[in-house]
Amino acid sequence: MSNRRRDRKLILELLYEIDVTGKSLKDILEAKQAAGIDIKLSDFAAGIMTGVLKNRQIIDFVIERYSEGWKISRMPVVDRNILRIGVYEMLYEDEIPVAVSINECVELAKVYSTDDARKFVNGVLGKISRELDRIVAEVKAILMKKNLSRKLPTMNM
Repeated sequence: MSNRRRDRKLILELLYEIDVTGKSLKDILEAKQAAGIDIKLSDFAAGIMTGVLKNRQIIDFVIERYSEGWKISRMPVVDRNILRIGVYEMLYEDEIPVAVSINECVELAKVYSTDDARKFVNGVLGKISRELDRIVAEVKAILMKKNLSRKLPTMNM
């Protein structure tokens, strides 16, 4: 397993725990350390993790918009967090090709969710990738209107 694939697995596990417990990343890491589980986040994992958490509202907006009739709250916890990782990478991580982000998320869904989830993740991320220019422009417009330009996504092509 590649380092980045291992990192994405850890990110998914932590996002899942945050989602289920409502605890902060800091609290979860401290609790794990107190239990003798020392988790070291690589720079890559820390960047993705903090990016997803910091931009979750934007990411969830995009996911809901392109998941056709699915509210983020109704999606299985694993699936929505896999999608969050993928959408974050597509919007904010220029050095990761979109196809790689989609493939890695589909692989996570294969291992940690159902066959239907794999298809769902692939479909939603594929649809987002085809509309990425428009999505980025729309998100930038919304953020500029709210004067949140410091959080503007980069263009990942």
